Amino acid sequence: MNPPDLPWEIAAVLEPFGNAVHTVYSGVGVEGKSVLITGAGPIGLMAVAVARASGATLVAVTDLQPYRLDFARKMGADRVINVAEKDPVQTIKQLTGGKGVEVLLEFSGSEKAIHQGLQALMPGGEARILGIPSDPINFDLAGELVMRGITALGIAGRRLYQTWYQGSGLIYSGRVDLQPLITHHFAMADYKEAFALLQRGVGVKAILYPEQS
Repeated sequence: MNPPDLPWEIAAVLEPFGNAVHTVYSGVGVEGKSVLITGAGPIGLMAVAVARASGATLVAVTDLQPYRLDFARKMGADRVINVAEKDPVQTIKQLTGGKGVEVLLEFSGSEKAIHQGLQALMPGGEARILGIPSDPINFDLAGELVMRGITALGIAGRRLYQTWYQGSGLIYSGRVDLQPLITHHFAMADYKEAFALLQRGVGVKAILYPEQS
């Protein structure tokens, strides 16, 4: 149960926040490690804050939308990379002295981003994949995973109740603040306008209020 003083709009986004927490905290963790987050949607942006609060030494984020990349900076990213302008693999290699990152957190569901993320991983690194491609993708199992010693984890939703307690602790302690991600407020009757705004990529999270007309 949430404490009575938790803002209603924060409580409304704790479910997707659990997905971000599950992804960041799976496997070897991120404390003391370099991290690449592919996809700066709402859950990817939440993961930026979780990785930062959990002691990652480098948090880099890739996306196509400048609006979302600006939010990644606000949430604590050390470096944002617009993949329409720069090669993310080369940029990551430059940031890590040619080694690559230790952990990939994949939220985009984009085939290209998944391949780029794996290429940006150092040999022996770990990939945690929450993003779901809309179609089957081509995949070089030997070249991208096996021969490079990559550990790949499929992240399905969140764990009950483990990630609930982990995420709640981050929120209640003030180590993670989700308020900046709530960019718009609408009455429930205006849900079509809210969805249209988010589809245009000019918002992160929109809260619908049932009591408003």
